[in-house]
Amino acid sequence: MTTIIHPVGNGDLGINITHIPRPERLTAQKNAETEILQKIRCRNTLDLVSVLTKDQTRTAPTPLALTLASLERPLQDVHILLYGTNQGVSGTETNTIAHLLEKAMNLPEVKKNIEEKYGLRFDVQVIGDGGLQEETRTSSLDETLRNIPSTEDVIVNGISAATMTVLSIMGTVRFQLEVVGISGNDREQGYIR
Repeated sequence: MTTIIHPVGNGDLGINITHIPRPERLTAQKNAETEILQKIRCRNTLDLVSVLTKDQTRTAPTPLALTLASLERPLQDVHILLYGTNQGVSGTETNTIAHLLEKAMNLPEVKKNIEEKYGLRFDVQVIGDGGLQEETRTSSLDETLRNIPSTEDVIVNGISAATMTVLSIMGTVRFQLEVVGISGNDREQGYIR
């Protein structure tokens, strides 16, 4: 099994925040959240799959879609942890986004479409009580990570959330760096896997 820790952000809603002033970002976020909630209620499968996998963000397709597409095949099971925060400038918390994505991804037809598109099976879990500061990392994340076998791959997606959130998660994750391809003068040619 592979675990993906995906700190959520506006890119997951299809919002490119790079050219939007802060007050407009909050409005765009609320509008996108409302739109996804309506699609979930209507069980609009094709639109939800489209929103979850392709958008107009600076990373089109979505950050999560990029991560899923980058996984080596064959792959069997993927555990996706959607990491949302309950802190930040008013209105910028991402726990609502995380819960919306979880609801959408757990709709049977949406799940089936995503699994077929990326050739994998997945389950999704929300950790929605994260913080933006290292001391407010959640015990939920710590507990989840303690239950992951050391032989399992853990991937932290650093594309879609606040840098402080990503760095806090990476500080929590037990990871090992393995330098591959090092021999003699080829040391500079090695890479970290």
